[in-house]
Amino acid sequence: MIAQDFFAADHPSPRMRLRPKGLAQAMPTVGSLLRADNLWWRGERRFGIPPVRRWAFEPVRRGLLKGLTSAIALRGPRRAGKTTLLNQIIDNFQAEGMDPQRIPRIQLDDLAALLAMENPILTLVQWYTDNVLGSPLNRRPMRDAAP
Repeated sequence: MIAQDFFAADHPSPRMRLRPKGLAQAMPTVGSLLRADNLWWRGERRFGIPPVRRWAFEPVRRGLLKGLTSAIALRGPRRAGKTTLLNQIIDNFQAEGMDPQRIPRIQLDDLAALLAMENPILTLVQWYTDNVLGSPLNRRPMRDAAP
C-alpha cells in the first residue's frame, strides 16, 4: 500500500493519523508506481490483450487523440472491462508508432495514497512531465513538431 511507504518513517504507530505530504515526499513512490504501470516507457508491451474490441474502443481512442487538453476518465463496476479497454488502446497507439513516452496511464485505484497527497493530480502530472517528458505538457508538442 502506498500510504505505508509514504509514512512509515514519520509514523511508527498505525494509530497515528496520516498527514498529507507534498511532491518531494511522494516522488519516489509515485515514480516507482507509474514506471511499473507504464511498462511501454521501458520499451515493453503488454501481452494477452483480447482482440475483441467493444463499442467504447473507437470513441475513447478518438477522444484521446483530440489534442493537448484531452483527458478521459473511465468509471464503472469492477471487471467491466475498463483496464482491458485502456490496454487495447495503448497497444493500438504503440502499433501505430506513437512515442511511448506520450502515453501516460494513471490508475486511481488506491484512494488512500491519493488522499495522502496534498494535490494528487498535480503531483502525478508534475512527476510525469519532469521524469518522463522532460518538459511541461504545453511545450512538448511544439518541440516534437516537424519543421
